[in-house]
Amino acid sequence: MGADTKFYTPGNLSFVEAILIIEKTLGCEVEPNSHRITDFESGYFGITYKQQHRAISFGNNIRDFDPKQVHTVFSLGCSVNSVEILTLIGEQLGGWLDENDCDDKPNIYIEKKGEPIELNNRQKLLRSLASTTGYDEAVKILEIIQDNKSEILALNFGVDET
Repeated sequence: MGADTKFYTPGNLSFVEAILIIEKTLGCEVEPNSHRITDFESGYFGITYKQQHRAISFGNNIRDFDPKQVHTVFSLGCSVNSVEILTLIGEQLGGWLDENDCDDKPNIYIEKKGEPIELNNRQKLLRSLASTTGYDEAVKILEIIQDNKSEILALNFGVDET
């Protein structure tokens, strides 16, 4: 197992929120590669940053950093730009950076500098769907909703149509 650079932020970010934060912070497109939901959400994102393709792993409901509080963790293999990438994400969220999880150096606290990310209605629906179906299925459901918007708007939920 190789050395990783990790960033821990308090609380539970969703997979969708993590994608939006990475896109906003790094200014690059995010390719969700896998998304799993068990007792926590986890997955991998592919990004291209400064012409290097990297994979960022993500997990929430993590207690290994501080057993008294849940955290979300972003992790990259120690390599070129790992500290830079996770510092930029850290400045958006606030938390602790571990530059090399195989050394004994203390974690570095990064103060939050970014504005909160406001989710639009589509992103809120995607977050809600993804938390139960997984990201790929949620995207498919949103496409079906978009393709059938007029029929959906014509529905009268809870009203007898007889």
